[in-house]
Amino acid sequence: MVEIHKRLTQFVTDKYPGAKVRREWPISLRESGNRLMQGFIDMLLELDNGFVIIDHKTFPGAHAEERAREYAPQLAAYRRAVEAAAVESGTGKKVLAALIHIPVVGKVYEVGG
Repeated sequence: MVEIHKRLTQFVTDKYPGAKVRREWPISLRESGNRLMQGFIDMLLELDNGFVIIDHKTFPGAHAEERAREYAPQLAAYRRAVEAAAVESGTGKKVLAALIHIPVVGKVYEVGG
């Protein structure tokens, strides 16, 4: 477990230096049809120019990248919630990347653009 944490910390530090790291970040968004979406983003990075969403998924390593892409709709919903909150707060920051972290294989995949 310690090795997984070290790998992820190194990834964040290398790829997004200076990012403010927020874990289990609560989100809420009212979407069309008055549908309320609530949840927690596993890791939200805030940079000067935007946000990065990281969601952890645990499943065996076989076809990891393919499986990670199955979560694109979930991360798209997170993106909408984060960007709506940024508009409400006045920052207007966009989500720069939405990533799936698969600790079992030590990989991070970008999903949903």
